[in-house]
Order: sequence, then C-alpha cells, then structure tokens
Amino acid sequence: MHGEPASVALAPTPTPFRRWLRHIGRSYAAEHFFSFRLSRHLKPGPLRVIEIGSAPGGFLKECHVRFGFEPYGVEYSPVGARVNRENFKSWGFDPNHVIESDFFADGFQSAHRTQFDVVVSRGFIEHFTDLQPVIDAHVNLLKPGGTLVIAIPNYSGLNYILGLLTVRMLYPRHNIGLMRSEVFGRLFARPDLGTLFCGYEGGIDLGLLEGGPETLNSWLLNVTRRVQWGLNVVFNSLFFGHVPETRYTSPYLLYIGRKKV
Repeated sequence: MHGEPASVALAPTPTPFRRWLRHIGRSYAAEHFFSFRLSRHLKPGPLRVIEIGSAPGGFLKECHVRFGFEPYGVEYSPVGARVNRENFKSWGFDPNHVIESDFFADGFQSAHRTQFDVVVSRGFIEHFTDLQPVIDAHVNLLKPGGTLVIAIPNYSGLNYILGLLTVRMLYPRHNIGLMRSEVFGRLFARPDLGTLFCGYEGGIDLGLLEGGPETLNSWLLNVTRRVQWGLNVVFNSLFFGHVPETRYTSPYLLYIGRKKV
C-alpha cells in the first residue's frame, strides 16, 4: 500500500460508435453519474481509488477505463472477494488489490489510513443506523485533499410505490429515514469535509427494483426492464443532463466531497 502507485495499463479507447452505443444503452443514472457528476470533480490520472463492498468489481473497472485510476476494493464476503479477484485478474489488474476484510476492523483501518485519493461506497451506509462511525471510517482512508463519493438508493416517491410490488422485503434492511436529502446531507456537515455535490441523482431508473432471487412479481420486473431501456435511450440521447432530479423520481442520493487538508 505504501509508496508510489503501481503502473496499470489503460484499456483501449472505444470507437465513437461503441461509445455512443454504451452511452444510450446503459442506465441514464449510471451514465450521468460518470459522465456528468464524477467528471466534474475527478481528474484523470494515476490515483488510487477504493470501493467499500467492491464485488464483483465492475464499478472499479469503469473508474479505470474512464479516469485511469488504480483500483482497490475491500470485500467482507470470502465469495465476493474471490469473484472480485478473478475479475481483476481477467481485466489485467492486480488481484491482491482486493482486500478481504471487515471494513471497520481496527487492523484494516490502521493499515490503510490516508492511503487513497478516492474512497467510494454505493448502497452501503443505508444498512446502518449509527452513521457517524461509518462516515468516520470512510474519511479515515482518504488522503488530505482526497475525494469522498457515497451513493445510496432512494426508496421513496415512485420508487417506494413500485418497490412495494417488487422488493418490499428489502425495506426492513435499509435505513429508509436516511433517504431524504436534508437528512442525508447532515451526515457530511463536519469540519473535515467540504461538499462538492449533495442531492438526488439520476432520472427514473426502474433497475432499482431488482432484488435478485427475492424479487416479487417477475412479470412486472420484465415489463419495467423493457420500459427502462426505452427511457435510457430517450434520456441519454435527447435529454442528457436535463432530466429532473427529485425526491420522487431519482433512484439515488449522492454525496461528493473533499477531505480538507
């Protein structure tokens, strides 16, 4: 972990046609997150990024492709860590950069204190009720001047109503009260962080209703997948960057901030 970051070869640059297909075919929320939010606040370069709960590793691969970042992950599950390492190896990344550990363990926190330029978690902190120690653990890994990126799902408004029909069994496992911008934002009102963005992120994204084997009403899920593909094409090709982001429609809440020096 210490010393200069290892050299990681950049993936080949896709052709304009392939970039366009990827742009219109993927979730508007995901494309907007990378192309609009992160690109505003993260500069390409050989920076170390770590994701908390990183398996299977696709997000870190995207960070490398788009920004040239050197990817690391911490994964509590042995199965998740194994899958993440296998993927890293197949993508040409160092599989030893996937750390199998309890993120909150004193040993992990002390070994990796202030080691990363970017610290990311997605769909992680909403599983806790005592949240300040969770944010402390994220900030501890950041270098001074490093960037913190935290995203959580927004199970309210339209998403809450549709979720009752598809993934309502997941609700008790989430801190639903956190999914309001004013509540979420208060987590980061602290002297060691400067806010760059905090609010709702993305247009309608029915992919938020996927709950794996626990998903109810698979017929409805099939319908929403088809509808979402159409929305992705329309949002990404015609209204990119101009889709309203609100408590009632956006699939995520997002915080981007900088650790003060």
